[in-house]
Amino acid sequence: MILITTSRRPTQLIRTLCNDLSRVFPNSLRINRGKLNFEGIIDKALVIKADRLIIIEKWKGGFGKIKLYTILPEVNQFYPIIYLSSVKTQTDLGYRKTIHKKLAITVQQDTSKNINRLAHAFSKFFKLPIEKMQKGLPFKASIHFSNLKKCSMKIAITMPPFIK
Repeated sequence: MILITTSRRPTQLIRTLCNDLSRVFPNSLRINRGKLNFEGIIDKALVIKADRLIIIEKWKGGFGKIKLYTILPEVNQFYPIIYLSSVKTQTDLGYRKTIHKKLAITVQQDTSKNINRLAHAFSKFFKLPIEKMQKGLPFKASIHFSNLKKCSMKIAITMPPFIK
């Protein structure tokens, strides 16, 4: 199970992103952090038998970073740390707030070795398969990795990419 929470005193956008991620990732639960310190979050995760933890942090009033942790057998930070920019939530895109039960990782064909390594790290952490981009994927959503001109990569949790 994956426990998803925020940093202390999150903004409304951070809470919305946290809710969206808890709807998308299978077998995940979102909790309000409140005044819990890190050890308190770990204790809460152990009570609900979560083996992984996602903390969404803010920076200068906006989106900051996502830290991933494995909890069992011991607490370890799972690298890389994800720095966020230009995040769009389901509400921003006009989607209904739906729960996806089937999720996979898709990677664009001509991506670099670093993006492929990141996709494999995500596959290991989230325990999701990496699928080749093709028509008729049996998944409702995917974590899609692709190249971008402005920055090194784009990660999107979307419907599986349409292949022509």
